[in-house]
Amino acid sequence: MSIDWELAIQIGSFLTSVVVVLGMPIGLFQYIRNARRDRRNREYSAYDATDQYYMDFLRMCFENPQLDIFDIADGVSKDLTSEEKKRELIAFTMLIAVFERAYFIFENAPSGIVGRQWRGWQEYIADYCNRANFQDAWRLSGDQFDHKFQRYMQDTMKRVLDSNHTERLATEVSKHT
Repeated sequence: MSIDWELAIQIGSFLTSVVVVLGMPIGLFQYIRNARRDRRNREYSAYDATDQYYMDFLRMCFENPQLDIFDIADGVSKDLTSEEKKRELIAFTMLIAVFERAYFIFENAPSGIVGRQWRGWQEYIADYCNRANFQDAWRLSGDQFDHKFQRYMQDTMKRVLDSNHTERLATEVSKHT
Protein backbone atom coordinates (compact mmCIF):
# COMPACT_ATOMS: atom_id res chain seq x y z
CA MET A 1 0.00 0.00 0.00
CA SER A 2 1.48 3.24 -1.08
CA ILE A 3 0.68 6.61 0.48
CA ASP A 4 -0.41 9.41 -1.80
CA TRP A 5 1.70 12.18 -0.29
CA GLU A 6 0.11 14.87 -2.36
CA LEU A 7 -3.35 13.95 -1.05
CA ALA A 8 -1.99 13.73 2.51
CA ILE A 9 -0.50 17.24 2.17
CA GLN A 10 -3.79 18.60 0.84
CA ILE A 11 -5.75 16.98 3.70
CA GLY A 12 -3.22 18.32 6.21
CA SER A 13 -3.45 21.79 4.69
CA PHE A 14 -7.26 21.63 4.80
CA LEU A 15 -7.23 20.50 8.44
CA THR A 16 -4.78 23.31 9.32
CA SER A 17 -7.13 25.85 7.69
CA VAL A 18 -10.10 24.42 9.62
CA VAL A 19 -8.17 24.66 12.89
CA VAL A 20 -7.20 28.27 12.15
CA VAL A 21 -10.71 29.25 11.05
CA LEU A 22 -12.33 27.62 14.08
CA GLY A 23 -9.52 28.46 16.49
CA MET A 24 -9.63 32.23 15.94
CA PRO A 25 -13.23 32.73 17.09
CA ILE A 26 -12.77 30.29 19.95
CA GLY A 27 -9.59 32.08 21.05
CA LEU A 28 -11.29 35.48 20.76
CA PHE A 29 -14.25 34.20 22.77
CA GLN A 30 -11.90 32.91 25.48
CA TYR A 31 -10.04 36.23 25.56
CA ILE A 32 -13.24 38.27 25.92
CA ARG A 33 -14.60 35.91 28.58
CA ASN A 34 -11.37 36.11 30.59
CA ALA A 35 -11.23 39.91 30.25
CA ARG A 36 -14.81 40.20 31.59
CA ARG A 37 -14.05 37.83 34.44
CA ASP A 38 -10.92 39.82 35.34
CA ARG A 39 -12.85 43.12 35.25
CA ARG A 40 -15.61 41.64 37.43
CA ASN A 41 -13.00 40.34 39.88
CA ARG A 42 -11.40 43.81 40.07
CA GLU A 43 -14.82 45.34 40.69
CA TYR A 44 -15.59 42.91 43.49
CA SER A 45 -12.14 43.47 44.94
CA ALA A 46 -12.67 47.25 44.94
CA TYR A 47 -16.08 46.79 46.53
CA ASP A 48 -14.67 44.45 49.20
CA ALA A 49 -11.82 46.80 50.09
CA THR A 50 -14.11 49.81 50.46
CA ASP A 51 -16.66 47.73 52.31
CA GLN A 52 -14.02 46.64 54.83
CA TYR A 53 -13.09 50.25 55.58
CA TYR A 54 -16.75 51.11 55.96
CA MET A 55 -17.28 48.17 58.32
CA ASP A 56 -14.40 49.50 60.45
CA PHE A 57 -16.22 52.82 60.62
CA LEU A 58 -19.46 51.09 61.65
CA ARG A 59 -17.56 49.25 64.37
CA MET A 60 -16.35 52.63 65.62
CA CYS A 61 -19.98 53.87 65.63
CA PHE A 62 -20.99 50.85 67.65
CA GLU A 63 -18.15 51.30 70.14
CA ASN A 64 -18.86 55.03 70.57
CA PRO A 65 -22.64 55.43 70.80
CA GLN A 66 -22.25 58.73 72.69
CA LEU A 67 -20.89 60.28 69.49
CA ASP A 68 -23.35 61.30 66.82
CA ILE A 69 -21.44 59.68 63.95
CA PHE A 70 -23.73 56.89 62.76
CA ASP A 71 -25.57 57.44 59.48
CA ILE A 72 -28.84 57.95 61.34
CA ALA A 73 -28.36 61.18 63.24
CA ASP A 74 -29.43 61.33 66.88
CA GLY A 75 -31.59 64.38 66.23
CA VAL A 76 -30.67 66.04 69.50
CA SER A 77 -27.32 67.69 69.94
CA LYS A 78 -25.37 66.57 72.93
CA ASP A 79 -22.77 68.46 74.88
CA LEU A 80 -19.59 66.55 74.21
CA THR A 81 -16.40 66.74 76.21
CA SER A 82 -13.31 67.97 74.40
CA GLU A 83 -12.11 64.37 74.15
CA GLU A 84 -15.42 63.26 72.64
CA LYS A 85 -15.32 66.14 70.16
CA LYS A 86 -11.86 65.03 69.11
CA ARG A 87 -13.02 61.41 68.76
CA GLU A 88 -15.95 62.59 66.64
CA LEU A 89 -13.58 64.58 64.41
CA ILE A 90 -11.30 61.54 64.06
CA ALA A 91 -14.25 59.29 63.24
CA PHE A 92 -15.55 61.68 60.58
CA THR A 93 -12.06 62.09 59.14
CA MET A 94 -11.88 58.30 58.85
CA LEU A 95 -15.29 58.31 57.14
CA ILE A 96 -14.16 61.05 54.76
CA ALA A 97 -11.15 58.89 53.89
CA VAL A 98 -13.58 56.05 53.07
CA PHE A 99 -15.56 58.50 50.91
CA GLU A 100 -12.37 59.54 49.13
CA ARG A 101 -11.48 55.92 48.45
CA ALA A 102 -14.98 55.25 47.11
CA TYR A 103 -14.76 58.39 44.99
CA PHE A 104 -11.57 57.28 43.25
CA ILE A 105 -12.65 53.67 42.87
CA PHE A 106 -16.23 54.18 41.76
CA GLU A 107 -16.64 57.72 40.40
CA ASN A 108 -15.66 57.09 36.78
CA ALA A 109 -17.42 53.74 36.53
CA PRO A 110 -20.00 53.85 33.77
CA SER A 111 -22.11 50.86 34.73
CA GLY A 112 -22.23 47.48 36.35
CA ILE A 113 -21.56 46.84 40.00
CA VAL A 114 -19.13 49.72 40.28
CA GLY A 115 -21.51 52.22 38.68
CA ARG A 116 -24.34 51.18 40.97
CA GLN A 117 -22.05 51.41 43.96
CA TRP A 118 -21.08 54.97 43.09
CA ARG A 119 -24.71 56.12 42.94
CA GLY A 120 -25.22 54.68 46.43
CA TRP A 121 -22.08 56.35 47.73
CA GLN A 122 -23.18 59.71 46.28
CA GLU A 123 -26.45 59.54 48.21
CA TYR A 124 -24.65 58.47 51.37
CA ILE A 125 -22.11 61.28 51.09
CA ALA A 126 -24.89 63.82 50.49
CA ASP A 127 -26.72 62.57 53.60
CA TYR A 128 -23.64 63.16 55.73
CA CYS A 129 -23.02 66.56 54.10
CA ASN A 130 -26.42 67.55 55.48
CA ARG A 131 -25.21 67.20 59.07
CA ALA A 132 -23.72 70.12 60.99
CA ASN A 133 -21.18 67.99 62.90
CA PHE A 134 -19.97 66.43 59.63
CA GLN A 135 -19.73 69.87 58.02
CA ASP A 136 -17.59 71.01 60.96
CA ALA A 137 -15.34 67.97 60.57
CA TRP A 138 -15.00 68.67 56.83
CA ARG A 139 -14.03 72.30 57.51
CA LEU A 140 -11.37 71.13 59.95
CA SER A 141 -9.90 68.18 58.05
CA GLY A 142 -11.05 68.46 54.44
CA ASP A 143 -7.93 70.21 53.19
CA GLN A 144 -5.80 67.11 53.80
CA PHE A 145 -7.53 65.16 51.01
CA ASP A 146 -6.92 65.05 47.28
CA HIS A 147 -7.82 68.31 45.50
CA LYS A 148 -10.16 66.66 43.01
CA PHE A 149 -11.99 64.94 45.85
CA GLN A 150 -12.10 68.24 47.78
CA ARG A 151 -13.86 69.87 44.82
CA TYR A 152 -16.33 67.01 44.68
CA MET A 153 -17.09 67.31 48.41
CA GLN A 154 -17.40 71.10 48.25
CA ASP A 155 -19.78 70.83 45.28
CA THR A 156 -21.83 68.18 47.09
CA MET A 157 -21.92 70.23 50.29
CA LYS A 158 -23.01 73.33 48.35
CA ARG A 159 -25.71 71.40 46.48
CA VAL A 160 -27.05 69.90 49.73
CA LEU A 161 -27.03 73.23 51.56
CA ASP A 162 -28.67 75.03 48.60
CA SER A 163 -31.34 72.32 48.50
CA ASN A 164 -31.95 72.73 52.23
CA HIS A 165 -32.26 76.49 51.80
CA THR A 166 -34.77 76.03 48.96
CA GLU A 167 -36.81 73.58 51.04
CA ARG A 168 -36.85 75.98 54.01
CA LEU A 169 -38.04 78.82 51.79
CA ALA A 170 -40.80 76.65 50.33
CA THR A 171 -41.91 75.68 53.83
CA GLU A 172 -41.97 79.32 54.94
CA VAL A 173 -43.97 80.34 51.86
CA SER A 174 -46.48 77.54 52.41
CA LYS A 175 -46.94 78.62 56.05
CA HIS A 176 -47.89 82.11 54.97
CA THR A 177 -50.34 81.10 52.26
